[in-house]
Amino acid sequence: MVLKNIGLETSRKRVVGREEILKAIFDFVKSVVPKHGTEAKLEGRGSNIRMVRELDNFNNLYFVWSVNSRLATRDNIQISFGPFQDKRCLVFSADYINVNGVEECQINFFLEEPKWQEALAYAINHKDEVAAQWRARQSQAQQIVKILR
Repeated sequence: MVLKNIGLETSRKRVVGREEILKAIFDFVKSVVPKHGTEAKLEGRGSNIRMVRELDNFNNLYFVWSVNSRLATRDNIQISFGPFQDKRCLVFSADYINVNGVEECQINFFLEEPKWQEALAYAINHKDEVAAQWRARQSQAQQIVKILR
C-alpha cells in the first residue's frame, strides 16, 4: 500500500511540475512576443477576433502566438527551433483555453530533445540579455538594408 501512495505522489508532483513549466512558457511568450515580435495577422468581426504575432530568431527560437477570442479565449503557442528558416523544426505546440475563468492547457506537440529546451530555458532565465542581443541583430540587419539601397 505504501508503494501505491509513493507512486501517486510522484505522479502528482510530475503533473504539478509540468503545469508550472507550461505556465512559465506561456507567460514568457506572452511577455516577449508582443514586445519584440511583429503582427502577422489581425482579423475579425465583433467579438470574434483572431490575432497572430511572431518573433523570429530569439536565441534560435521562433515563436508564433495566436489568440482567438469569441465566447472563450484560446491562445495557441508554437515554438520552432533552428538557426535558419529552412532548417527549423516544430518543437512545441500547446493551447491555453479560458472559458468564463476556467483555464485548461492542452499540449499538442512536445519534442523530447534537450537542445531546444536548453535554449528556451536560457531565454526565459536571461530574457533581458537575449532581448538585447536580438535588438542588436535587428539593428545590424536594418543598417545592412540601408547600405544596400
